[in-house]
Amino acid sequence: MRRIIIFAALVTCVLLAGCDRDYYDPSYYKVENTYHHSTPGENYMSSLVRALVVDNLSAMESAQSFDHYDLWKSSFKTDSYVHGDKSLWDAGAEWTVNYVEAVKGVKIKKEAADSTWSMTRSKLYKVNSFDYPTDYTLILHMLPGGVYNHHNWEVTITNIERTERDGYSCHSWSDGPVSVLVADSDYWGSFSGQIYLTVKKGSEVIDNAFLAFVGNSDTFYFRDLH
Repeated sequence: MRRIIIFAALVTCVLLAGCDRDYYDPSYYKVENTYHHSTPGENYMSSLVRALVVDNLSAMESAQSFDHYDLWKSSFKTDSYVHGDKSLWDAGAEWTVNYVEAVKGVKIKKEAADSTWSMTRSKLYKVNSFDYPTDYTLILHMLPGGVYNHHNWEVTITNIERTERDGYSCHSWSDGPVSVLVADSDYWGSFSGQIYLTVKKGSEVIDNAFLAFVGNSDTFYFRDLH
């Protein structure tokens, strides 16, 4: 399978672990407006969204390739794609994809809209080397263009719910679709869209943040929103 390259700026050895107590060091708990600048909160949001979207697009496109060659019709069986003897393009088709380890067990369902699928998963998911329970629903709409079997997409993040240590949890969603465009045959080179994140300690909301992807690796980031 093609090696999907996630932007080099996503993960560095200095990133903190996420929306747990380390992320909320008081020195970072202030309003920030950044451009070409990284903070722990901005890196966490960017890493979570980019990694999760890319992993799911990788699973989707691997399933589309399996479908394209009609392997779901063959007598050969594989646990990598559980398809219920339906094409991924058939109305109401539901597949389980185990091919991409990061999102193993993800559910894909063909939606009524053209070239549109939902993807759902409720299991551990790793961000910045930390596995935590993560539930999500994404809506993927395939756009024209792309290279070979590697496509342009609009991805709507309906919800990401992630539970971390010491009672911390976060909820993230997109304001409309995020466009994810192909740079060449090996990777997606551009993210554009708006993401929100709410963080709780137990039942108490302790932060609201906003991140705008503006193509390539650029972002605008705001936190301490009310």
